[in-house]
Amino acid sequence: MPKDRRFEDKNNQKKTLSAYASGVISAAAGALSDTLFTLPVGSLVQEVKVIVIKKSATPADAVKVLVGAVELTPTAAVVGVDGVANTVVNKYFATGGKVSLTGTLVGTAEFKVVVTYLETELTTGTYTDWLFIGSF
Repeated sequence: MPKDRRFEDKNNQKKTLSAYASGVISAAAGALSDTLFTLPVGSLVQEVKVIVIKKSATPADAVKVLVGAVELTPTAAVVGVDGVANTVVNKYFATGGKVSLTGTLVGTAEFKVVVTYLETELTTGTYTDWLFIGSF
């Protein structure tokens, strides 16, 4: 017999997206290795954006965003061109982890990093309507 899981655990509680947005990161020529934030336990990372504020004079300059050793940006986000580098990730991190930024730049650049994720254990405190329409 099928089991009704709507009322178990937090299944009927609404979730909300979370986002990390850095301030402007000014990166000088050379190696870059910064810790950005700690990803909470049980998080589904949906996407990473690198917003270029001031592009590097070297078009091939790029950075990578990682959780631990797992790359969120398998193709590095280029900071040598204007615009927004967007990477759809859709990776689940049961234990969370340290989110970091790495790369080696020839020029200097300024950019922001935005990471959008769903904390599967965090709820808004509200519930979806669990009354059946027409059940009155």
